[in-house]
Amino acid sequence: MRIKTLMGTIINVDRIKRSITVEGIELGSDCRALVSKHKDGTGTITLVFDGKII
Repeated sequence: MRIKTLMGTIINVDRIKRSITVEGIELGSDCRALVSKHKDGTGTITLVFDGKII
């Protein structure tokens, strides 16, 4: 799924490659994406980062 946010940021989630890219920068393996498409042509991408609170 590829979306353009209201602020113009482009986020791309490739399920086959299991990669997440924000503005051309690929996020690491400690990040997962929950993706949902809506009937009105919009979508939601929720990024989940695994880590320790510091």
